[in-house]
Amino acid sequence: MGQRARRKRARRRPAPPRPAPAASPPPPPGTPYADICRWLGQSGVILVLFETPSGFAVLHYDGVKLFRRNALEDIWSEFIDMPWARMAVSFKEFQIFEDKARAINSDGVCSELAEMIKRSLWPGQKLAVGKQEYKDIIEASLGIHCLFDEAVLEVMWGLKNLIKMLVPDEKLELTNEDRLQIR
Repeated sequence: MGQRARRKRARRRPAPPRPAPAASPPPPPGTPYADICRWLGQSGVILVLFETPSGFAVLHYDGVKLFRRNALEDIWSEFIDMPWARMAVSFKEFQIFEDKARAINSDGVCSELAEMIKRSLWPGQKLAVGKQEYKDIIEASLGIHCLFDEAVLEVMWGLKNLIKMLVPDEKLELTNEDRLQIR
């Protein structure tokens, strides 16, 4: 094979994935909001991966609220009724997965879920997830920095509280156990 053919063939191959840059730790309490916004990326708007009974939804949320002094109380109050919740989150996409255990597990993230996340995630933006294992798996397999703590769990509880209105395509009901308040 000639040099010209090798160069042409090499151009067609996709580049190998780059390892994700090491994520800096979250800002400490008392950090100015402008610095929190810079750390979160996208002016502080984060993407939320929300697990529903039949699949996963992605929504945008003001991540700066996770770092407020009274974050748990403030977040809870955003989900007491639909008008407040509609101002707090914006729905992006929902996808049903026949087997959610295959969508994300110790082997990684399935291509359908990975594509759904990547379609809505802006460069440098953080992703909030509802389970520590999801954080570990997504960070390792997709190189996306994830958020998971008490404040994120409060957002997840709020989303569960109003799931039928925020994710209208979800037809299955939450179990009573899923509805329990986090605190």
